[in-house]
Amino acid sequence: MKNTTPSRILKPHPHDVLSGRGALINMHPGNSFFRELVRVNKEYYQNPRRTRKEKNIIVSQVVQQVVEYGRNPGGRFLERRGYKSDAFWIEMSREQVIKKTKQALREQQSNFEKSSVMSTHNTTKDKAILTNPYAWIVIEGARESSFKDLLNDPDIISLLKDV
Repeated sequence: MKNTTPSRILKPHPHDVLSGRGALINMHPGNSFFRELVRVNKEYYQNPRRTRKEKNIIVSQVVQQVVEYGRNPGGRFLERRGYKSDAFWIEMSREQVIKKTKQALREQQSNFEKSSVMSTHNTTKDKAILTNPYAWIVIEGARESSFKDLLNDPDIISLLKDV
């Protein structure tokens, strides 16, 4: 995320999540990856039984997945500054990234997204993908006990202090 002095980024790399609207932003590989992370976590996040702490864990892990996406270089959340030929990108603050991720997880799916999700929906229950001890994605139907175990993990708790 953002340092104290934002540096100008002239060309985002494919792992970055770009803030904004339009086809070019929407089709950017990092944005596609971010949308997929949000899609697979949205139902779990929107469950009314989730506590704020559980929702913050989901948000933190979605952000962590983006940061670790591709690893070298990892993904960044960028916003555009300037106009046309003078345009450049800067890293978003942690607060902006958290806000963006929470909003994405709260948004309702469009009819287009619903139809594409239904055609690729995984019907396997009790499944979670663990990519490393600090970053995970909850898939629809993940076991409650596996999620609650994460809430008691000291490494996960330390990651959440900034959320």
